[in-house]
Amino acid sequence: MRALSCTLRPVKQSIATLESQSCTLADCFFGLAKLGTAIKKLPDNDHHTFRRQCISIFNHRYTEFADLAYLLCFFLDPSYTGKFYIINAIII
Repeated sequence: MRALSCTLRPVKQSIATLESQSCTLADCFFGLAKLGTAIKKLPDNDHHTFRRQCISIFNHRYTEFADLAYLLCFFLDPSYTGKFYIINAIII
């Protein structure tokens, strides 16, 4: 349950942010980066199948979203601090 809640928390926060009227493309990437970080932190030994499925779904969605215009909006956003450095976010 802990692994599931740690993975779903960034999803819940991203949905809440994206439903706001002040949402930008950068908010989408911030949510995506937080989700990738949460998935990468999942322990591989206890939840191997769940982790692999999360990685597969994340990689598929990232490739759909990885557009140069979206990346530009992310890096030019005033709230970007360099904390999330995404060149190729596909998790291996």
